[in-house]
Amino acid sequence: MLDAYKQEDMSVWKTYIDTITNHQSPITNRTLAYEYGYCGYIVSKDKEAAKPYVARFKAHVESLKEQLPAGHYEMYMSAVYVYELRLHESIHPIKAMSLAKDAVKIAPEDPIVLSYYGTCLFYAPKPFGSKKEALEWFERAETLFQDPQYRYSWLREANTMYINQCKEKTMATIYDFSALSNRGKEVNLADYKGQVILIVNTASKCGFTPQYDGLEELYKKYKDQGFVILGFPCDQFANQEPGSDEQIEEFCRLNHGVTFPLMAKSDVNGANANPVFEFLKAQAPTEEYNGLKAKAAHAMLKRISKSVEKDSDILWNFTKFLISKDGKTIKRYAPTTEPKDFEKDIEIRLNE
Repeated sequence: MLDAYKQEDMSVWKTYIDTITNHQSPITNRTLAYEYGYCGYIVSKDKEAAKPYVARFKAHVESLKEQLPAGHYEMYMSAVYVYELRLHESIHPIKAMSLAKDAVKIAPEDPIVLSYYGTCLFYAPKPFGSKKEALEWFERAETLFQDPQYRYSWLREANTMYINQCKEKTMATIYDFSALSNRGKEVNLADYKGQVILIVNTASKCGFTPQYDGLEELYKKYKDQGFVILGFPCDQFANQEPGSDEQIEEFCRLNHGVTFPLMAKSDVNGANANPVFEFLKAQAPTEEYNGLKAKAAHAMLKRISKSVEKDSDILWNFTKFLISKDGKTIKRYAPTTEPKDFEKDIEIRLNE
């Protein structure tokens, strides 16, 4: 039965359920588990064909009310209500959600009940459910499903599938974030979707400040092809960016001819770190230092950097993150890496 579930061959389940019913065999909790799964499948495929199965499932749940494990009656009746709503093309989930919550209160350590509540949250429209909250319940269930008694349970397999789906649907991308421009205007990074983005933490009084020139060259060369640079001034490294946003902009324009967008000054490490950089550090936690000179600089920066608390933190000014057009691929470059050294990578991303 588990293999059939993995292969999405629900005909095996249908045969099993029909055989038990036709031979009037005793209905057990195991039978209900398969009826529950098959009803969910057939309701989504053929509503007319599903009606007798849902009605039979409901009757079986009612008949076993006193024999079911704690919380399972409420869980299965919640499922029945969901199926009935779907058959009548209604999506109001209040009664089903209420029963599912009752089941969790009754059996808070039962992985089947917890996983079912997760599915309610997964499918319920807002504000009744969310993928993020569903993931929490699926992960709680996953821990309990490690018990050997569930080794061959299709419900355990389904729970793992839902965890993967939740992670795919809730995973943040760079486009979920916004930042303040140096003029105080909120900038949604989703506005840059479909472009190749280079994000850099910058400073005006740093040994790497001349990289502004190389960055501006890249921007002018590729901006019409869908390339953008976003500079994020930061004063966390030896106070090398002490000026106001207005002063920073003036310095960049007069000394380096910078025309690419500059954001408001912000932290990149620590409790007040800009969420954009927290995301980037999580996605690309390491950078390469190639060559003896770069490695020596790396060793020095590690000694003098005061804001680093974890390995993924930004070590110094002019750490760079190159983001692909779809936002899925992020590459990190060290402060010592000159803009010209990753020009080929920009071209590759632009041609994808």
